[in-house]
Amino acid sequence: MRIDLRQTGGINANDARNQRPRGPSPATRHSPAFTLIELLVVIAVIGILAALLLPVLASAKRKAYQIQCVSNYKQVGMALHMFIDDNDDWLPPGASEDNSVAPASLDLTEMPDYNTSLTNYLPYYLAPYLSLPAPAANTNVVKVLVCPAYDHTLPGNTQAGYNPNRDNYAYAFCYSMTRVNNPDLGYPFGKKNQEEQPLRLSQVAAIVSLSETWAVADFDWATGSYSLDNLPPDNLGVDKIPYIPIQPAHRTVRNFLFFDFHVEAKPVSENYFN
Repeated sequence: MRIDLRQTGGINANDARNQRPRGPSPATRHSPAFTLIELLVVIAVIGILAALLLPVLASAKRKAYQIQCVSNYKQVGMALHMFIDDNDDWLPPGASEDNSVAPASLDLTEMPDYNTSLTNYLPYYLAPYLSLPAPAANTNVVKVLVCPAYDHTLPGNTQAGYNPNRDNYAYAFCYSMTRVNNPDLGYPFGKKNQEEQPLRLSQVAAIVSLSETWAVADFDWATGSYSLDNLPPDNLGVDKIPYIPIQPAHRTVRNFLFFDFHVEAKPVSENYFN
């Protein structure tokens, strides 16, 4: 016997399709987008994290510059040591009777360039010991005498708004030969306007402790408590003052190369220039 499902209430195919569960209507679906409040909260969190991290990153960058500067001075110290060994214990520029160039002294306020005419600057004498070309008519730069922090603070940290890339560091007066205020020691690298000749390292050692007396150091206006409101005196060099850094390149410390050839960072509060 045949049973007609249509007559007995059987499930119609169309009815079965109609009885399948349906998803939520568009009106009941949740939007995946952020609400305005959620977006503002995320932006605020990002801003707070940035405010916390940026000073830390800036401090780490300054520390990296300072470490690089110490490494540079160590190389300068090795070169200076080799010069002294090769020149019968004389500090640059060497014994006056053996020195065929003039003047027989170094400027106190120094820059990193050298050529055959810049005989009153330290790079002229150390370049061969730093694997650099011998002095010639063209000008070269001793990069280890350019503090990376000093480079980073320019042009804003000078009265002249100095940009060393314009003149190949010709006016980058960023470091100093010793300025220790000791009448018995005088000026170990000589001083032209006082007709002082350089000393032997052994002569320096007979007067002061080599490990406590610096030979080369970072230099800026603040070493003498000078500022834009209290300009440095002319004895720093009238032509040099606008290019000398106003504030310490490393902010809280200055790096020093001592006569025993060790390098040390000293707080700016400790005045090693007197």
